[in-house]
Amino acid sequence: MTNRREELEQIKPHKPNKSKWPKHIRTVELNETDNLGIDAKGQLYWDGELIHIRKHELGKIERIQAWIIAGGTIIFALTALGQLAQFHNIDCLLPWLEYRCSVMTSSG
Repeated sequence: MTNRREELEQIKPHKPNKSKWPKHIRTVELNETDNLGIDAKGQLYWDGELIHIRKHELGKIERIQAWIIAGGTIIFALTALGQLAQFHNIDCLLPWLEYRCSVMTSSG
């Protein structure tokens, strides 16, 4: 069994920044501190059990839905851009589309 000084030399203490804590979080009472532990990697333990941090990832169906929505948004944006270009006769302003401008003005 190591003494407290050896433990503190191996694993340096961390100072809390309580200004970043959410409002519903409280400090651990003095009689609860024996439940907390930390290892050399900085992993936190409560009553000897590792505290797991969950990370949420999209499932297969959610990813498919996201791609469909993103694709629809891109198609909608390109369609709106095309309508805007037609409304403002951008064909006549762009040198590589001048042929369309002459066709539109002669037929129109």
